[in-house]
Amino acid sequence: FSEGDSAQFCYVVNTGRFSASTVVNNCVTKQWALTGVFGELALMHSYPLNYTAKAETAGSLWVLDRATFRHIVISSTVTRTRIIEQFLRKCAILANSSDDEVHKLADAIEPTQFSDGQVVVRQGDQADAFYFVESGSARVAQQAPGYANMH
Repeated sequence: FSEGDSAQFCYVVNTGRFSASTVVNNCVTKQWALTGVFGELALMHSYPLNYTAKAETAGSLWVLDRATFRHIVISSTVTRTRIIEQFLRKCAILANSSDDEVHKLADAIEPTQFSDGQVVVRQGDQADAFYFVESGSARVAQQAPGYANMH
C-alpha cells in the first residue's frame, strides 16, 4: 500500500522482510522495518495510511479485513475486562464496590511490567497511580522518622 491510501486491512508478517517509508517532496524522510503487525492503527481509527509499505524480500502476510479485526479487538477487550473483573473481586479493598464500579475500574486498568528490583514508587513521591500486583511479588518498606534515607 501507499502513503495516503485508505486503510482496508491489518497485516501480520508471516515470512520475509517488509519496510515502511514516508516521503515528502519526492524525498524519503524516514524508513523502518515492519515486523509483527502493521496497519492496525489506521484501520482501527479509520485514518489514511501515513506510510508506504513494501516487500524487501519474497514473503507472505496474513491479512485481516476491518470487520474481522474489529471483532477480534472487541472480543479480546471483553475477555480481558472479564479476567480483570474476576481478579478485582478477590481484592479485599474492593469488597464493598458495586459491579458497575468494578467494571469501570477493570476498563481503566492498564497492565504495567516491572523488572526484578525496579522501584515502583518511593516514599514521599507524588502519587499518580494505584497498583495491583497481578503476578510476581513486591516488597514494601516504610522509612520511619529519624532514620537514614532508604535506597
